[in-house]
Amino acid sequence: MGAHACCLCAPSAALSYYKSAASEFKGDKAWRHYAGTLEMAALCLYFTEGGGSRRDMEDSLEKATAHFLRGSSARHASKATLLQIDLLKRPPTKGSKADALRAGLREAAAGLVAQSTHESHLMAALLLEQSALCYRTMK
Repeated sequence: MGAHACCLCAPSAALSYYKSAASEFKGDKAWRHYAGTLEMAALCLYFTEGGGSRRDMEDSLEKATAHFLRGSSARHASKATLLQIDLLKRPPTKGSKADALRAGLREAAAGLVAQSTHESHLMAALLLEQSALCYRTMK
């Protein structure tokens, strides 16, 4: 239902479906499915009209990464980390919001470095390159 709500441009409705599914998957200890629903919930928060809570979006993606790793899916964890960076690059550029953006990019860069240890050499190099770009964007 959440995917259909997303397709119909109703991210707030999709968010409620994804949160419900996430609690079911968490109870069943189906970590990959749980992480996938957290990832989609973060996208719904991003597309929500009111902007959704930036911190909730970041927390959701960080949990998704951790639970993908818990479910032995390093590739999906890398995808969640890259998605987090992509969503963090877009927000505001003034005042304390710019500081929040820098802090978010710093956390994302650290996450990329940590994630690079779970990947092949080629993928690790790409993740470290993205981490360097995050550090460069912060300045």
